[in-house]
Amino acid sequence: MPASVIHCRSTTARDLAILGLETDRKFPEYRRFFQAAAVTIDGKEIKSNNLLLTRFIGTIGMKTGFLCASGRNFVGLATRNGKRVMVVIMGATTERERNERSALYLTLAFDDRLPPTAGAVEAVQNRTEMAPVDMRVKLCTDKSAAYEAARDALYQMGLPGHETYLGDPIPGQVRAISTWRTKRLWTFRFPCAARRNGQRACQARLARTTPRVIAQTPAVTTGVRASPSRGTAPSVARTGAREPITALLAGPSRVMAIA
Repeated sequence: MPASVIHCRSTTARDLAILGLETDRKFPEYRRFFQAAAVTIDGKEIKSNNLLLTRFIGTIGMKTGFLCASGRNFVGLATRNGKRVMVVIMGATTERERNERSALYLTLAFDDRLPPTAGAVEAVQNRTEMAPVDMRVKLCTDKSAAYEAARDALYQMGLPGHETYLGDPIPGQVRAISTWRTKRLWTFRFPCAARRNGQRACQARLARTTPRVIAQTPAVTTGVRASPSRGTAPSVARTGAREPITALLAGPSRVMAIA
């Protein structure tokens, strides 16, 4: 039974593992986004919180996340010598703990040192009798320091003087993103009111305002994404763009082109 049925605002490591495996299987073309160790936005670099991308050989990556209620989480994929392994970490206290535990479990899997009781994720059953743990008090209040100290004592890998499961830094993939403000990309013709009063003047104004594209997508753009608020995107032929456009907006919306 999916965790969403058990608790409408919760999930489980099992469900996230299945979702991650299916995402990788059905949408392999998006792996390049998961593998980005950093992005540069208008020249400013922002690094990923997923340290495995540059410290654990074979990491494909997928998704990190943090909420006060659930702690630091990670769904990640790695491959070595033809073997693909997915790891799911939930409820970690620090990024160090999350990264080190992920690297530990991946290492055990690649070395065939997992417990013999480990089976297929599809065979694992959610424990419906258990309620999700709310970690907000432990992580986001004045009690967090004591809890973090206890967790550091439990998971010491990566701390000074202790073993680490992460390797030496390796070059990571960097994605470049350019942004710009769109002021007004094209004009639209709207039908005149059905009432006769003012309709003739409206039609006269429309006759002088022929729809036209007044800005074009740069030819070097490889993809444009934005959430439409009104109107529709023009065709590729009208804009002169090399590739179809999901949406370009009239108004001060932010449009991003991902190289």
